Amino acid sequence: MLPSTLPSLSSLVTGRVIAWVWLSVCFAGAAGWLVAHGSRGVLATGLLPPPDVRGVGLLAAGVAAAGFLGCRWLSPSTIQAKSLLLLGALSLAMLGMAHAGLRASVAVWLLPMAAPAMLATLLLNPAAAVAMAMVTALLVGLMVGQSLGVSLVLWLGGVAGAVTVRGARRRGHLLRAGLWSGVVQGAAIAALCVMEQRGLREALWTGLVGGTLSGAVSFAVTITLLPVLEGLFGLLTDITLLELSDLNHPLLKELSLKAPGTYHHSLIVATLAEAGCEAIDANGLLARVGCYFHDIGKLPKAEYFVENQPPGRSRHDTLAPSMSALIIINHVKEGVALARRYRLNQAIIDFIPGHHGTGLIYYFYRRALEQVEDERLLKEERFRYPGPRPCRRETAVAMLADSVEAACRALPSRTPAKLLGVTRRIVNNKFIDGQLDECDLTLRDLERIAVAFVRVLTGIYHARVPYPVPPGEDVEDSELEAGADTESPKVPGAAGRSPAAGSTAVGGAGRPD
Repeated sequence: MLPSTLPSLSSLVTGRVIAWVWLSVCFAGAAGWLVAHGSRGVLATGLLPPPDVRGVGLLAAGVAAAGFLGCRWLSPSTIQAKSLLLLGALSLAMLGMAHAGLRASVAVWLLPMAAPAMLATLLLNPAAAVAMAMVTALLVGLMVGQSLGVSLVLWLGGVAGAVTVRGARRRGHLLRAGLWSGVVQGAAIAALCVMEQRGLREALWTGLVGGTLSGAVSFAVTITLLPVLEGLFGLLTDITLLELSDLNHPLLKELSLKAPGTYHHSLIVATLAEAGCEAIDANGLLARVGCYFHDIGKLPKAEYFVENQPPGRSRHDTLAPSMSALIIINHVKEGVALARRYRLNQAIIDFIPGHHGTGLIYYFYRRALEQVEDERLLKEERFRYPGPRPCRRETAVAMLADSVEAACRALPSRTPAKLLGVTRRIVNNKFIDGQLDECDLTLRDLERIAVAFVRVLTGIYHARVPYPVPPGEDVEDSELEAGADTESPKVPGAAGRSPAAGSTAVGGAGRPD
């Protein structure tokens, strides 16, 4: 049963709609005022009469509101109010620069439109960036006297910045994107000058200067504001994710020293999750980094988890099943607290509770059932993780990778066929248990994830050709020295694992660790 304090679905939807409408009205009003105020004194050329600033302002407000609300449908990542607020802030900043440029008699087509487009691409996605650039370019065109040419120049520069910066993982890629956007915007400026019959030499010179200035300023603005906007809006870029992937992070170093089994498990899960995400065009880098930190909550009580225990011994042997389950469940709470203490981004923190969801700790639940006379007296909720269930595809893939790694490690024989069978069984059981209900994974995605997992696992548990045994030498000693074992030695008691073992993961009903 859900707590009565949780908001209903209708109230959540109503709250989102109110947020979208309120933000769009604010953005439209601010954009309309900037465009109308900036168009004062701008003389029309050609056959158009001087613009009425009131009409320009109303038209600009309509364009801004339509574009602002339209961004909401482009990608799931722009649904949140903070993402819409970021797009609106970037657009208004460009309108403010255009307004200041008009007052200073600076050519508006020199605006570094690539800068907000590059920032929106890095922080959100290219579709939202292109849409934001188009709306902003139209508004600037209205501001300078309904100039379609200026709008096209700025929009092309923004599109070039969004396309070339996509997937940037190093700060040097930002410079490359700035240069390419400058080239495109410079060529568009030259074409506009030729269209206005200014002469080829003047057009080329103007395009060269305009493109160089625009590209340089776009790069400088992007590299300066990127860390500021990341912290202000709580967003992550691939550049920051690569910095977090450094295994010398204090939390990961401590994990490798105090819980080496958990550390090794996290590395394998990260490799699996990255491969699974890349198979479905999700963010593999985010999944890899999130999996590095997903089990940091085991640090305070590392000895209670099977991967850190000596073979054949378990601290859970003397504990009641309910107490064991409480210790296992508590590592989620401890992990979230540690992550916040080290100021990890919320997208990384979500992997800590999300990789278990509301799954059942089946091993201890079955042990508890064996100790009660009436099964109805035992509440299943006491043996379930608190959740929430994963909402992002990357977190859901991490959940599957975590269970698959534990299950396959417990197999006595790891042939590709058995690995595929166990992987599909776990994926199916997670699906049946409702753990994947909150994310947008399709059945085709799940099959691709399973195949990617098996490909990685087959490489990890690959077979080796046995080394020849010299005459008179003991076979077991030879194989041990040469490292010719094709399978890892079976841990004593692995068939009926110690209470913290991952044997339940084969059934996919839930892992105790």
